[in-house]
Amino acid sequence: MQNSQNRILIAFIIVAVIFGGVYLFGREKVTNAVEQLELEYSDFRIDQITLFPPSLDLNTHI
Repeated sequence: MQNSQNRILIAFIIVAVIFGGVYLFGREKVTNAVEQLELEYSDFRIDQITLFPPSLDLNTHI
């Protein structure tokens, strides 16, 4: 009985370690992808917004 419980505990620990590693690896990949998107769109700029006749010039310096 004790041997069976030890095997279950060891299997649970192994599964937890593998799951944790996969989670951290995936989180790192997502973080890197978001950082790349932020860098790619950091110099994206809108100069003017037009909504049929009314328009707003965003290129004015205050």
